[in-house]
Amino acid sequence: MLFDSKGTFCPTSHPFACNEGAVCAATPWKPLTPGTEDCDGGLVTRSSTCCPSLSVACRASAGYKCRNNIAFGYMCPSSNPYPCANGKRCAKSAFKPTSGSDSDCDGQLLDEQSVCCPASNVVDCNGDQRYQCKMNPPTKG
Repeated sequence: MLFDSKGTFCPTSHPFACNEGAVCAATPWKPLTPGTEDCDGGLVTRSSTCCPSLSVACRASAGYKCRNNIAFGYMCPSSNPYPCANGKRCAKSAFKPTSGSDSDCDGQLLDEQSVCCPASNVVDCNGDQRYQCKMNPPTKG
């Protein structure tokens, strides 16, 4: 599968690529349709065949496909779903440590703006370091 040489991303209004990049979805959640393959209510991935109803066709050059819009950011891996270090790292634990040199180390829940990270079980964000990682899974709205 090829990406457009100009870097075709899904539009910011529909940032999530699905159906092998042929479709861009507005939400990161697949529909839940019992008895339908891949419509399990889980997170949309580029390989998802069940795309949300709020989707648009990819507008890439002929023969090319879209990818997630990086302006939205990236999600932490499911093994370490909680962002910290301003979204540059992802932790296994949901809470900031209570010790550390930063005043942000207050034992509260981690989020994309958390500066303080746990000392162990932390991995680098898989995405482009110019963008923050988001919690995986993101909160259903």
